[in-house]
Amino acid sequence: MRILQFTDCHLYADRHARLAGMCTYESLSQVIAKACADSWPPAFVVFTGDLVDDASSAGYRSLNALLAALNVPTFCLAGNHDAPSTMAACLQAKNIFLSKTVVLENWRFFFLNTHVPNTDAGALGADQMEWLVKMLSGAGGQHTLIFLHHPPISVGSAWMDAIGLEDGEELLEKLARFEAIRGLVAGHVHQEFDAEQGGLRILTTPSTCVQFKPSSEQYERDHLAPGYRWFELNADGSFETGIERIRAPSV
Repeated sequence: MRILQFTDCHLYADRHARLAGMCTYESLSQVIAKACADSWPPAFVVFTGDLVDDASSAGYRSLNALLAALNVPTFCLAGNHDAPSTMAACLQAKNIFLSKTVVLENWRFFFLNTHVPNTDAGALGADQMEWLVKMLSGAGGQHTLIFLHHPPISVGSAWMDAIGLEDGEELLEKLARFEAIRGLVAGHVHQEFDAEQGGLRILTTPSTCVQFKPSSEQYERDHLAPGYRWFELNADGSFETGIERIRAPSV
């Protein structure tokens, strides 16, 4: 089963607006076009937050049109730049879902909300944490992937780690007893990251626009092009994953 992850699109009300010199609408369009050419069709796609940078209805409507054209199930999460209520009101295409969980074949997927108003850091909160543990306890032997915006561990970039998942350590402690979890997949950091902690694989994915340089103390833009992550999930719970990028950030 193939699934695709896109993250940190940072769209604006103005489709020609730029982030650090890059037109985010055009770069997202190019990344989607590459995915459609190279990795189609997936069972579903997931957008892991920071979908719209300026919290505008127009930005979400632009995204809604792009995602409706994909014609595959599309799950969307809020990031720190998003406005969840506006996002829910504007992402109305029939293939777009703001669900918390879905089961496909013998895999279960969780889509968690780490948005905290008025801060760039994230948190799950006690209620969502309790819900997740309850759901995992009743999931049986289903292989599980968890998607969220903020990564639960340090990625080695001081300025991004300062605005990570505030209850990430608690999350990992609670997940440690569930052997069916195959990985946690995040966005937020605008860079590729792949690590293991406590036997759990933790991944982050490049932005569909501007990239951040890894292992940086403060903001530093990377030269790498925008991209997305693909997964090939196997019936035995193993999976392959990789990053695909457009040829050049020519936007």
